[in-house]
Amino acid sequence: MKLVVYHGKCEKECHEIVSSMEDLISGEFVEIHATIDGLFNRLRGFHRGQMIAVIITATRTELMNVVLLKDLLTDIPTILILPDHSQETFSKGAKLVPRYVSYIDGDSSEIRLVMEKILTRYKKTTFERR
Repeated sequence: MKLVVYHGKCEKECHEIVSSMEDLISGEFVEIHATIDGLFNRLRGFHRGQMIAVIITATRTELMNVVLLKDLLTDIPTILILPDHSQETFSKGAKLVPRYVSYIDGDSSEIRLVMEKILTRYKKTTFERR
């Protein structure tokens, strides 16, 4: 299982969010992308059932750039961190159909709990397929 993180221009908050999940997934399975091109290149590769995405957007422009990649995120459990609490921003982010939505100024411990649940569900479905 790979954790793919996109953080764009966000630095302090991104570090806090990623740090809160560090012990859930080994460092070698974490990919961090600061550019939309890096995220695009990673998402277009094979990933079915092997990836969780954490998308941290610091601005609405970053969010709109990620929304353009929504078809590549279709089968990937996604945690979306929005730049502000406006209804317009939420509506744009909802187009990605994330498993969980939080905000840049939100509680990173909640994000960690969601990640734990996603990982538990992934491990259970992987075991059941065998």
